[in-house]
Amino acid sequence: MRQGRRLLCTAAVSALVILTGGGLTAAQAQVAMAKNSEGVFAIGIPSGDEQPAEDPVRAVPRAPAPAQVQATWDLGAAGQWDSAYRLLGSLEDANAGWKAPANLTVYLANGRRDQRIRDALEARDWAAALALLPDASAHKCDMPFHIWSRAEALEGMGNQTDLSTFYIRSLTHCDDPKLVASLAERSLSVLDADGLAALGELDTLRNSPDPAIILAHQRILRAATWARFEAAVAAGDFAAVKRLAGTSDDPRLLAQAGWTFLEPDAVRAAGYFERALASGADEDARRGLVMAALAAGNIPAARQAIAQAGDPAQLT
Repeated sequence: MRQGRRLLCTAAVSALVILTGGGLTAAQAQVAMAKNSEGVFAIGIPSGDEQPAEDPVRAVPRAPAPAQVQATWDLGAAGQWDSAYRLLGSLEDANAGWKAPANLTVYLANGRRDQRIRDALEARDWAAALALLPDASAHKCDMPFHIWSRAEALEGMGNQTDLSTFYIRSLTHCDDPKLVASLAERSLSVLDADGLAALGELDTLRNSPDPAIILAHQRILRAATWARFEAAVAAGDFAAVKRLAGTSDDPRLLAQAGWTFLEPDAVRAAGYFERALASGADEDARRGLVMAALAAGNIPAARQAIAQAGDPAQLT
């Protein structure tokens, strides 16, 4: 092999001398050739140090068996998120260069986050639950699980401004009738008068043809009016009490208005009690009507109210 290389080198030197028209001596040509003695010669013969190209087939990373990957999905479906993560990590360690499918990693990340949200809510750690929840979308409905989780956490925190913002945003952008009706019903027990009044003005509730949403909207309007009515009674604002009772068809509010005016204005109180009974109030409103009629000196009206009672003995 070495003898062949020397012969090849000698031939190349001679050719170089000839091509330069004798401009190079044999010694100069040999020096020039020496600089390339370990590389690839122009005629295409590789030197002894050149390594063959890597086989591309051998560079493909190994992948775990499909059943192993499916086991990761199954652990997630069973709610065993930490176990699923450990299995996925072991598969990546055992198969260098292999990466799990993107949809699997997203599934596991979301699942583990949601489990931590559940744990925080169960521990009544409202701030932690809110920190784990994704940022609420400003222009679309969030996932139902995130909506209910945020509602619970915000209710636990008790900030009326945040609660009102949440319910207004959710009831504006969510369009599933069952979800909207349920949210609207839930708001009745947590929002103050201002928050309920704001919900009552939402077009998404006022213009909905869904019976459950219509009913929920009516209840919101009544609750908002009742909250303002109670505040007016507590403040002794009788003008506001008259204004609210004058346009209400809520039997509870009308009956309470009757009791509020029984002493200062028995005639007005009797009118409120009559309207309350017409709207479906219980027999306590009839007892109020009898008392108001007697206080106003209207004995016939008192007798008539007693006669219409289902059980007159209960009026005493």
